[in-house]
Amino acid sequence: MIAPRRDYRAAQADRGYQPSYVAGTACPGCGHRAWLLGRRAAECGRCGTALPLAPEVAHG
Repeated sequence: MIAPRRDYRAAQADRGYQPSYVAGTACPGCGHRAWLLGRRAAECGRCGTALPLAPEVAHG
């Protein structure tokens, strides 16, 4: 059974702006791109700002 697709853009309108880490993301705190990656979050290596990892969205 295939799980139903989620429309993350529509859900964003309900929860508001929540930055999350994806590869190549600049830090919203200092603008640098050096990250320490964990299993559930990424932390900026320069200023320490932590962001949750973005959910993986299947395209296709």
